[in-house]
Amino acid sequence: MWTPEITIERVTPSAAFITNVQSFQLNRGRTKISDDFRPGTGTINGRRPDLLPTLKIGDTIRVEIHNPVTLGTLQLDYRVADLIIEYGITSNLDTWTLEVEDAFAYLGRAVVTRTWSSGAIASDVAFDICSDVGLTLVRNSVGTTPVSAQTVTNAFALDVFQTLANTEQALVQANATTLTWYSRGWQSAITYYAFSDTGTTAVPYDALTFASMADNYADKVVVQPRGSTEVVSGTGIFSYNLDSYSFSTGQATDLSLFVKGIFDVQTGTPQSISVLANTDDSAGTDSLRACAVGSGISLTFRGLTYQMLVQGFTITSNPADTRITYYVSSTSFYAFLTLNDALLGKLDQNKLGF
Repeated sequence: MWTPEITIERVTPSAAFITNVQSFQLNRGRTKISDDFRPGTGTINGRRPDLLPTLKIGDTIRVEIHNPVTLGTLQLDYRVADLIIEYGITSNLDTWTLEVEDAFAYLGRAVVTRTWSSGAIASDVAFDICSDVGLTLVRNSVGTTPVSAQTVTNAFALDVFQTLANTEQALVQANATTLTWYSRGWQSAITYYAFSDTGTTAVPYDALTFASMADNYADKVVVQPRGSTEVVSGTGIFSYNLDSYSFSTGQATDLSLFVKGIFDVQTGTPQSISVLANTDDSAGTDSLRACAVGSGISLTFRGLTYQMLVQGFTITSNPADTRITYYVSSTSFYAFLTLNDALLGKLDQNKLGF
């Protein structure tokens, strides 16, 4: 067992530690696969506001959770969204709350005007949209999906970005000022961390929720290419709709079939896993390493093993303990054929992509 060492500091415009922190809650990513990308947010609570460094909207705040035994460290960067100070009867009763957010929130408030030509690559346009509003897009994998010609005028940047990601079926994660783009097929390069209920050297979890959610099931998918005619794949009453910048009707059809393949799981699968970080004895502090959108969890539960993908997570901490809740989805949602892959390369057990 270990006690997390936590530091919180302002890293821009200059370095300064934030002290007298009493608790915090940080969120990142989504809770289910049908969610659009959403801002990562958090609240940090403390006392003695007179000892705070100067904090302004847009400053970068860094939270580090360190395991002094394995030397594993989780680093999370956010932007300052607001600082609230509540004054008590005397100064020693004064408290403060720092509200923070990631790049998705900034993207959601910004507007863009841009034109791109037919055949432009989705990730290239997404890069330009981020640059237009002062953010950086790191393309871990570029992708080759073309998009239709568009002109957007004073459009919400997050809406344009989400539609581009829909078209590519990309995975995106964010920190304070940078978004990282993983093109379609990202699930073939996942690192899995072992979680177990057996008390072994895997990460020990103490709460597990299974669900078979209607939000993660669809027997009909409707793709609406902007500026063109909608495409429908499947029939039924459970419908999932998404916008795209599909280059052609054929590409929109391929996209609809691909998405329908994602949403065809009807059985109950793990939905969330909760870990008390103080009890993680796994080598390398895997509970911290798994805190990344798109990381994998190999979950052992009552003798059965489930392969999961992290959609998002929440970290809550106070002087007594630090708890991490992972929002996960089964790899069965993303089981598209990948050659020479031990998990996703089995004949007759995988879906075909595009």
